[in-house]
Amino acid sequence: MKYLYLFRTSLLEIIEYRANIPARSLAFIINLSLTLLLWLAVTGVKGEIFSYSRNEIIYYFLFLSAILPLVIGGGDFAQKIGSDIKNGDLGGILLKPVTPFRYYLSLAVSERIKDFITTLPLVFIVYLFIQINVSLEFRDVLILFLSLAFTFALNHLFMAMIGLMGFWTTEIGWTSTFIVQVINLFSGVRFPINFYPQMIFNLIGITPFLYFGYFPASIFLKRNITNMGTAFLVQFIWLVTLFILLKRIWSIGIKRYEGASQ
Repeated sequence: MKYLYLFRTSLLEIIEYRANIPARSLAFIINLSLTLLLWLAVTGVKGEIFSYSRNEIIYYFLFLSAILPLVIGGGDFAQKIGSDIKNGDLGGILLKPVTPFRYYLSLAVSERIKDFITTLPLVFIVYLFIQINVSLEFRDVLILFLSLAFTFALNHLFMAMIGLMGFWTTEIGWTSTFIVQVINLFSGVRFPINFYPQMIFNLIGITPFLYFGYFPASIFLKRNITNMGTAFLVQFIWLVTLFILLKRIWSIGIKRYEGASQ
């Protein structure tokens, strides 16, 4: 119940600062429009690039624009954790009858809902003007939702680890921003990662970044994904690995934090 209260409080803060929503919506429209115009120009007269048709490219980026805000934390999540450590707010959180992990999870979920509310109506408007011909069977939808659940968990665990760097550095903002931009290059957010040479694509395949964008988008487009079971196994291994690393970093960092505050 206490976590539901935290979640509700976060949503009320979002409503209080609702003036930010139009600005975020405008930024979303500009970014999506420029992205689509760019790729429409790239596909050119041939109407395709690599193995993607013009429509698939449009669907690819519409999907990422609509869904990623629901599951990807980005630099803001890392900066929030780092800022709480730097400003001493973490001390107050530790005194509350909540675990820090669940506290930040509640904040993350409310933030994702805010981003989703901002972008979904706009994507729906775009959908009215662009006929999307993608038919997903019930099995495809289940696989897609499972993939997005992994994406949410993997991304927030990874960004939480970046945020915990606040135990050792006083500036986390530029670090998280740089890391997010690197992730975007290797997650399929900027362009499908199978545009890379095969060797680089294979290397990205053993990182968690593949599952931050390209993998769920490929499921949505019903593109041929070999070894689907192996892909989910890799995600699970990364999930366990990142959780263990996060706990370890937290354990070391909190000792340093408590020692410095005494």
